[in-house]
Amino acid sequence: MFSPTSPLELKFAAAFVDQKDEHKPIVLLISDQKLPVEKWESEFDMMMDHSKWSGVIFFLEKEGKVFRSDVHNETAGNRASQESSSSRSATLQAKI
Repeated sequence: MFSPTSPLELKFAAAFVDQKDEHKPIVLLISDQKLPVEKWESEFDMMMDHSKWSGVIFFLEKEGKVFRSDVHNETAGNRASQESSSSRSATLQAKI
């Protein structure tokens, strides 16, 4: 469980390509537990999964540029999103 006074240990990373988005972004997750990403084909599948987890999600263009990031909090069961000010052409480069 996430507490603002204690650190959250992020132990797992996974990625998948959103097959239902016309731009085919890469969705990179860093979480506190292993997630069933092998079953996910889209962001919608991720949202419909009822796993309780905390972590961060990065949405990357094919070129590796981050255009959106979300923080997922298991206790609230929701996400806070931060999109780039420009559409899919953010200048932040992902180093993976």
